[in-house]
Amino acid sequence: MAYNLRYDDRMDLKNNITIALENLTIGLLLLTAPMLQAQDLYQWEDTIRYTSEQIMMSEEWTARAASLDRMPTLLSQALDAEGSFDITFDSSRIAITYAPDSSFRLLTGQAVLDGEAIKYYGVLQQKADERNPIILHDQSYAPSEITGEVLTPENWNGALYYNVIKTRVDGNDFYIAFGFAAKTFFENSKVAEIIYFEDGKVKFGAPIFTTDDGKAMHRLSLIYAADVGARLNYDSTLAMIVFDNLIPMKSPYKERKVMMVPDGSYSGYAWEENKGWVFVDKIFHQTLDEAPREVPVLDMQKGKDINGRAIKEKKQ
Repeated sequence: MAYNLRYDDRMDLKNNITIALENLTIGLLLLTAPMLQAQDLYQWEDTIRYTSEQIMMSEEWTARAASLDRMPTLLSQALDAEGSFDITFDSSRIAITYAPDSSFRLLTGQAVLDGEAIKYYGVLQQKADERNPIILHDQSYAPSEITGEVLTPENWNGALYYNVIKTRVDGNDFYIAFGFAAKTFFENSKVAEIIYFEDGKVKFGAPIFTTDDGKAMHRLSLIYAADVGARLNYDSTLAMIVFDNLIPMKSPYKERKVMMVPDGSYSGYAWEENKGWVFVDKIFHQTLDEAPREVPVLDMQKGKDINGRAIKEKKQ
């Protein structure tokens, strides 16, 4: 007897088979991990690359979710070997950021799941203890929920980190990790997260930022419209943490009444001995018509094209 499956049933069967094959492939790789590491540590790069691509590019969100669940374990397995701190995973879709003193690095990634759900995975690897990477478990808080909270790897505020700086407060080393996190289809966020080590354990968040009204903050956060850019990073020229000032604007989306967008001015935080990072208002003391780019795209000199060549005048 022949059975004709409906389109939805065929697609579900196809997705289930795909996920089953992926699980079988990854399972076999995990079972043979010691042998792989003994032969060639860098063979793990192909596995990590494949899984990171599945997280980013699989058509079905269930396949992306399955790969997302596997990734932290895969990274832990891959890094459980001497010399693993030097594996760069260049071909993978993972954001890798190092502390300025190379004492640790952060490996982070993003997955878009069902609906507007966006989740992050992360691993923190210390150079002195490279074979015991720390898995970070994303909780994706709203900024208002964690202004004064100390977090742990078990309740990490997920993000893709793009820069890390080091600062010293009261004789203790603190690191500020700058990260990006898409919150919904309509909003993105950036964060300056404090990372430090206490009694051999990693912690996130410390009251080393002093706001304009004198309050202590454990981290800095910006929430802004997804179709604009916003800056939050350390500026070595100014020796300051610089960020866009945001103002409300009427949203073009019916799901949101108001969106936050940059107004062309900047504020920041400057380091002061015995005080920590202190708020500085209006860094440039002027409002610009357009927010400056960190890396200019076009030559700003008049009369030149995108390649810097002189533009010939058209004949009338």
